[in-house]
Amino acid sequence: MGGYLSIRHEIALITINRSVSAALASVAVVLAASAVAVYALVGSPPAGHPQLSASHAATSRAAPSRAAPSRGVSTSPDQSPSVPVSGSAGAPQGGSGKRPGTQDIPTPAVLASVSSAYAALDGYVFVTYLDGMGANAAVSGQVTNAVSGEMARLYAQQFPFTSPSAPADSAALDPSGTTVQYSFQVTPTLATRYTVEVFRNSTATTPLATSATRTVYVAQNKSNRSTTRCSGSQCQLTDTATVLVPASVLSTQIAEHDYPYFGISYAASGTASIPATLQLGAGDPVVGSPQQVSADEYQFTLTWSFSTNNGSYAYSWHNCTVSVEAQDGIGLPGGGDYGCGSPTIAETEAYIG
Repeated sequence: MGGYLSIRHEIALITINRSVSAALASVAVVLAASAVAVYALVGSPPAGHPQLSASHAATSRAAPSRAAPSRGVSTSPDQSPSVPVSGSAGAPQGGSGKRPGTQDIPTPAVLASVSSAYAALDGYVFVTYLDGMGANAAVSGQVTNAVSGEMARLYAQQFPFTSPSAPADSAALDPSGTTVQYSFQVTPTLATRYTVEVFRNSTATTPLATSATRTVYVAQNKSNRSTTRCSGSQCQLTDTATVLVPASVLSTQIAEHDYPYFGISYAASGTASIPATLQLGAGDPVVGSPQQVSADEYQFTLTWSFSTNNGSYAYSWHNCTVSVEAQDGIGLPGGGDYGCGSPTIAETEAYIG
């Protein structure tokens, strides 16, 4: 009896194993048919390329290639993508700042300076408001490691310096070597800060290099019309002073106290020399009340009295207001630092404030 059970168990195993084999064979047939169907749908891969399944191809598709830029360090919206390094898959080159394909060439550097028709005072460069060539300044310098096609762009930020710098001018760079000079003419009406930035091309918005900020200051434009009348040895000088300033600051400037200076020299014989210094309050000055005559102009009169001493004489006069540049953007920084209000001033000073 025990043997019978054993024989039936073996037969059962054989039967089961045959059933499993048949089932596995059926599965193999189904899989083979599926593979043929997928192959028919996908198609044969090009020679020399590995075949990808449909699901794998959807997640591993290579990014479309892009044209190599003339220069690039990033893939920001305003720049072209960087040229792939050999062996890479086009990954950006992490802000190296070097030209693609010539990584040994450094990024550009830009230097800037400002100048005008007047000698700088303590490093401060200034112009005069609406005074022809005297109103102009130059922002100039050089760009090193420059590449043809790059752009130098000038930015200006006017007093009170609360608004962002705005583009003021630009120039294409075309160096004969790796260094190129540039120059921009500017005519500020209030103290203005200037910077120069270098860009890859005319449409780029991210600078490759930025200069230090340089400031040009603006002085009043003063003119005068004078007459001198004498009776015997006593004379009176009358000067009508006209001051031009931007309309936005006229109310501030017209309210400033005016300081009158006068100097006279005599010679017993020959011709008297122009006095080297002028004294505050000399010549019994009288300063009239200023009157606005236009949106950016006001006038007032000054009178001085002096004696000729019945000989040869020469005289000079001047008037000034203390700079309030920090308040209105006219004049140089440091009100009173340039002589205005002091007991004496040099006759030859180009700026007193």
